[in-house]
Amino acid sequence: QSTSIVSHSASYTFSATASRTLVANFTTNPVTLTTSASPSNGGTTSGDGTYASGANVTAKATPSSGYSFTYWTLNGNIVSHTATYTFKLTSNSTLVGNFTNNPVVIAATASPTSGGTVSGAGTYASGSSVTLTATTKSGYKFTNWTENGSIVSTSATYTFTATSNHTLVANFTPTYTITVSASPTAGGTLSGGGTYVSGASVTVTATANSGYVFSSWTQSGSVVSTSASYTFTATANRTLVANFTQTYTISVSASPTAGGTVGGGGTYTKGASVTVTATPNASYTFTNWTQSTSIVSHSASYTFSATANRTLVANFTTTPVTVTTSSSPSNGGTTSGGGTYASGANVTVTATASSGYTFTNWTQGSSIVSHAASYTIKPTSNTALVANFTTSPVTITASASPTAGGTVSGGGTYASGASVTVIATAKSGYVFTNWTQSGSVVSTSASYTFTANSSETLVANFTQTYKITVSASPTADGTVSGGGTYASGANVTVIATAKTGHTFVNWTESGSQVSTSASYTFTASANRSLVANFTP
Repeated sequence: QSTSIVSHSASYTFSATASRTLVANFTTNPVTLTTSASPSNGGTTSGDGTYASGANVTAKATPSSGYSFTYWTLNGNIVSHTATYTFKLTSNSTLVGNFTNNPVVIAATASPTSGGTVSGAGTYASGSSVTLTATTKSGYKFTNWTENGSIVSTSATYTFTATSNHTLVANFTPTYTITVSASPTAGGTLSGGGTYVSGASVTVTATANSGYVFSSWTQSGSVVSTSASYTFTATANRTLVANFTQTYTISVSASPTAGGTVGGGGTYTKGASVTVTATPNASYTFTNWTQSTSIVSHSASYTFSATANRTLVANFTTTPVTVTTSSSPSNGGTTSGGGTYASGANVTVTATASSGYTFTNWTQGSSIVSHAASYTIKPTSNTALVANFTTSPVTITASASPTAGGTVSGGGTYASGASVTVIATAKSGYVFTNWTQSGSVVSTSASYTFTANSSETLVANFTQTYKITVSASPTADGTVSGGGTYASGANVTVIATAKTGHTFVNWTESGSQVSTSASYTFTASANRSLVANFTP
């Protein structure tokens, strides 16, 4: 009534109370359009949705790669051959866009043609799965599949989906066989042999077994490498031989171990020249080389060819050593114990001081080695020992006999060995006689020089003297001699000699005659004044 809604119910009940004009209002029902592709991978469709009944609807079909649009069908009936289809939709509808697969051509070739064969090429429906297979010929190896120069697979069997035409190339590379062997076969083990593509880097390795060393790689008898690991580029088939040489172990030792050092031991190839050397230590001498107690050489440098494993012993013996002893100073004392001894033997040297000296120490070189006069050593080399002595002070005592006879000097304390001079000076009325020691005359010189090696007591002996005076009377009648000073007890002879025309009479003393002999001898016991008397 008017434009007001009075009911939403199709059956509307009310009471009649007035005239009314009622309008029943209707609207069209919405309809749904569903689109799909056949086959599903043939393409895509659009236009799906809900529309008012009778509305103009446009559906669009877009083919996938390798497919073409064919037609639209509605409930199995072809309704349009146009990919874009517009129609009035009056009911729910399912519209199918039909597509047809386009055929594709797959071409495959081998490069080089001698390298192998290919299979799987041909014409396929777009979207089909295609498998190409490359089969190598002898002497070649499959490398990869390329298309327009670009690698698409490195597998000899290449599977892909064909959606367009393709021209594929199976690439092959020439291969070479590297054969390796050992000579002798027991010499070692090898690796690296096999099949390689042309230009590949090949490394063959030889590993020597125990008792062998690698020598060289040879091909057809010619040496191609002396390295156990030999690397080269594969450019042809090759047959390589790893050559091994048998080795021997030479063991060396010293007996006794302290005797010296040895050299030259080690591993040597068969037939190699081997020189073993023995160098003795101090106080040892090389004796010989032995093997299993048998002497094989007396030379410290022993050369032989390696033909078997050998265990050699360098034998050493101790060298005799010389011990020399000496005294310093040489007159300071004596030494004993020097001589030739076995190295390491106990040696005792002894120092004995001379009179007036005392033992100080033993020295070797500039080093003091002992303060004991009896010194024991174990020399392992020639040894020179010096016994050092120092002088003992000595006392020189000097006296005069009789004490009134004179004076003495030079007595005192001296170093042993010093030069000493004692001097005796006679007093008036005395003369020096001699020096005595323990009653024995040691010198008749008033100045006595000697070496003081020990304490000494010296006596300067003096003898009393008398003056004997002689004269002639008368003096013109003769001459006299024999007067002078004499030691007490000395024999004195005075002589009177008459001149021509005169005769000796006698000797008188204080007017008294003492002798009538012109030659008058007497013992000096007092001062005397004698007169020789002459007469014409």
